[in-house]
Amino acid sequence: MSHDLIQLNDYSLSRINITYHEPQEDDTAIDSLTLGFDYDIYRHENNASRRLMKLRVTGCQLDDAGNKAGIGFEAEINGDFTLPGTLDQEHREALLRINGLAILYSTLRGILGTMSGSFPGERLCLPTILPPGIVKVVEERKQKDAATPAKAVTKKKTPAKAAK
Repeated sequence: MSHDLIQLNDYSLSRINITYHEPQEDDTAIDSLTLGFDYDIYRHENNASRRLMKLRVTGCQLDDAGNKAGIGFEAEINGDFTLPGTLDQEHREALLRINGLAILYSTLRGILGTMSGSFPGERLCLPTILPPGIVKVVEERKQKDAATPAKAVTKKKTPAKAAK
């Protein structure tokens, strides 16, 4: 094994929810599939080259009018990775984001394809993706969210306290 490659040690599903949405009309054709991505990365407390990536993917098939029709899903898949020690920290983290996303998504792709084969209609075959573009969008969103100040949370008064 080359030491310049990311290694998937193990993976697990922590959440998967698949729903079948009946088309509004019998002759309705599935027109598109929306996909959403997010992930978090955690460092191992005792091993600097190990990372846990939690990839969340949501999707829903739509008819030509934009209505839910067919399979909708929410899933979280976790990957335990070992990063190569031959690269500097910045390249190792970039490698994890791009290749980790590709590895976990392809694994999830097979799981969803197998499970959705039991639902009405056709088996869901997730499209291939370009991980660098997805990583760019997710990282930009994370930076924007980090720069946005948190809103103050106000507590609701219970009826007893409101009456006083």
